[in-house]
Amino acid sequence: MQRQNLGTIQNISQKGILLKVTHPVKYNYVEMNFNNTMGMRQNMDGKVIHCKEKPSGQYEVGIRLLGSEDQIKVFVKALVHYHLQQLKMPNIKISGFLTQ
Repeated sequence: MQRQNLGTIQNISQKGILLKVTHPVKYNYVEMNFNNTMGMRQNMDGKVIHCKEKPSGQYEVGIRLLGSEDQIKVFVKALVHYHLQQLKMPNIKISGFLTQ
């Protein structure tokens, strides 16, 4: 079963990303994507490291970025470029497969 979630970036590095989401992430591997400033989709796979409920009722999800060093750099640079152009970070769509 596949489920989508929309995340707000809290922190990002060359190895991982911390997202705030409204629904808990109950799968181990995810695909993240957003449309860059030119309208092109940027994709990145990740492994969910943790999902913690916050007092606000939202969840913080730590995701390790998966892929080659070059793929990760392209994704992170696209996020930074979006931030510089739009003066905000994009929302990230997260999809993955539930694990039993």
